[in-house]
Amino acid sequence: MALSKDWTSYSFWACHLSWITQKSSYSFEGEVVRQSHFHTFALCLLFTACASEPKKEGPDWIRQPTRTVDNGYIVYVGTGDSRDSERAQLRAEGMALEDLANECSFIPKGARLEDRYIVKGKSENTAYVKVAVEFQECTEAQKALEPSDIRKLANTSFTEQLRRFQDLEETGELPDKSEYAVLDMPAEVQPPPTMQPGVSDSVHFAVMRQYVAYQKQVVILAPPTVYPPNSPASRTFVTDLQPTVGQIQQTAAANPALVKNPQPWSKIYDRPHVTRPAVLAPHHQSGYKSALPYIHQNDVIKGRNKGSKKRRRGGRHGGEAREGGR
Repeated sequence: MALSKDWTSYSFWACHLSWITQKSSYSFEGEVVRQSHFHTFALCLLFTACASEPKKEGPDWIRQPTRTVDNGYIVYVGTGDSRDSERAQLRAEGMALEDLANECSFIPKGARLEDRYIVKGKSENTAYVKVAVEFQECTEAQKALEPSDIRKLANTSFTEQLRRFQDLEETGELPDKSEYAVLDMPAEVQPPPTMQPGVSDSVHFAVMRQYVAYQKQVVILAPPTVYPPNSPASRTFVTDLQPTVGQIQQTAAANPALVKNPQPWSKIYDRPHVTRPAVLAPHHQSGYKSALPYIHQNDVIKGRNKGSKKRRRGGRHGGEAREGGR
């Protein structure tokens, strides 16, 4: 309950006047009635609490958890900060898409950008994006291992957007689309990550998922001629990736909670670094291999000057949503 400044002022003067009149008394049917100091003080506290409660800005969904489940959909909320509104939007969208890709192993065609919201401050913009995917589509994506099946189910446009976000986070630069060379088949699938000392099973589970998501991302963005059906390249890809996929399945079977309530990739702040395949980097950084840990924008929005805001509706609950895929 948020009250206006006029109501705040009114409540102050009402309390003040009531407090003054406590010193007076009046007669009613021969009895003297004196106002209760306690009741007046309690009333003042109530007025003050109601009047000082901060007004919540923006739609409710920007304050919901990063990952929620809603009527057969997995919903992800991403946030991003930047002085440039376009970069803030890309970071928010990329965070949500990467969380989705980590859980589903890649972004399925049916993934939808449902809503956007941006708060423009004096020195920094904060963007929020809501993305959703059906449970069934996510499960089908997890099972897909043949390159032809992966490409058939994948949302290519969202995967390209995810790649731009990853470049921005790893390099601090936002390459133009013209800077991307045509992906070549990597010489070999990079080896899977090994479990580091002190890393919990849940974190290593997410790390293995991210490794698989990277390898499938290469397949999605590569030209169709790179992984033709039943080709040596496709068979090698399946052979190299199968052990890690099998390990993920075994871990999930032994720990159902990791699947039912997984920790979003963006919320694992002290996770081990998972190196992106070098072929995903812009061509002017050929052979680039980041030695830095992945840095994500934290969901902390303290001390910001809130300014103008824009909102775009869409998705499951009305309006049009951007839906990619080829």
